[in-house]
Amino acid sequence: MSINQKGFTLLEMIVVVTLGVAMMLGMYKILEENQKIYNGQQQIANLDHETRSAMEIIVRSIRQAGSGKKSLRGAPKLYTAEFNKLRILTDLPHDVHGSSVWTNADTPGPNGSTFDVADGPDTDSPAIAGNADDENENGDLILNDYDEDITFTLSPDPCTDPPCRLIKREFSDTDTYPLEVGDSGNNIPAVPVPAGAADYPTPFDEVIADNILDLTFQYFVDSTQPLDWQTGSDPKRIDDDDLNRIRIVRVTMVGRSNNKDRATGKYHTIQLSVDVDVRNQ
Repeated sequence: MSINQKGFTLLEMIVVVTLGVAMMLGMYKILEENQKIYNGQQQIANLDHETRSAMEIIVRSIRQAGSGKKSLRGAPKLYTAEFNKLRILTDLPHDVHGSSVWTNADTPGPNGSTFDVADGPDTDSPAIAGNADDENENGDLILNDYDEDITFTLSPDPCTDPPCRLIKREFSDTDTYPLEVGDSGNNIPAVPVPAGAADYPTPFDEVIADNILDLTFQYFVDSTQPLDWQTGSDPKRIDDDDLNRIRIVRVTMVGRSNNKDRATGKYHTIQLSVDVDVRNQ
């Protein structure tokens, strides 16, 4: 009895395997390209989020500049206005730095006003010491709390090899102005820190964005008239006599993605520019 057995020839097997490998390579290539596109879109999203979040912090700080102006003793709310650096002073209605001596809101404190020196567990409030302002007063007449003396600049300063980090310096020591020593150049008298108030903390830098290519500020007295830079200043800065004339600050920031796009081999960049009104005149 004869048995008729049929199967694939060697040539047919080679063709099938070759086609299968080609299909697998094609699918892998498609998946790889899709992954590159996804990674690129993810980098763009991260870049957009980081730069916009940093811009929001700067804008909010400029709008708060000069709050509680009694505490500034006549100092300009935009205390240092340079092309690549901005220092802002304000006395906010919170006392997050705390104190060891508490005064009641109805009793004049050591500073001779009805403002508390610092927050604390007063008899009229269950507030937790150092966390909130239980009387909701407009500041405490001293600039030793967070977000009250801040400087925005790139680090290192100057940023000679971008990209650089964007920092928010708390309790600036680059242009000293603690109230207890005053500022004779701006005719600001020295005012001792009230008894019971916390000392000025050690300055520190908070990184609010990485990979920033450029950060610039321009200053205007109205929507059309820019202020001239101080003659011969390097870096460019606004003259001290013109600081209180600033009504609008134009903030421009250029950010860069952390890594190159795998599809194009280039970095993604984004530029944001915002005009901010200086509200507290």
